[in-house]
Amino acid sequence: MFVSPEARRMGLAQNILRELELWAHDLGYLFSVLETLLKQKEAIALYQKTGYTIVDNYEPYVGLDNSICMEKQI
Repeated sequence: MFVSPEARRMGLAQNILRELELWAHDLGYLFSVLETLLKQKEAIALYQKTGYTIVDNYEPYVGLDNSICMEKQI
């Protein structure tokens, strides 16, 4: 997910994430899983703020030191 710098700090990313989670839930999914780069501190903070927890890296991110995987029950 990417929000242009001019549109940040307006809650757009959180709204997009919420809509994606609702859509996934409506399709019958129980979890949302994602990967981001460790240097994306703002993204990690957003995901943690919205209930995501860090999990072991899954394929294809196993062994990559610059990736972080997260999940949330939806």
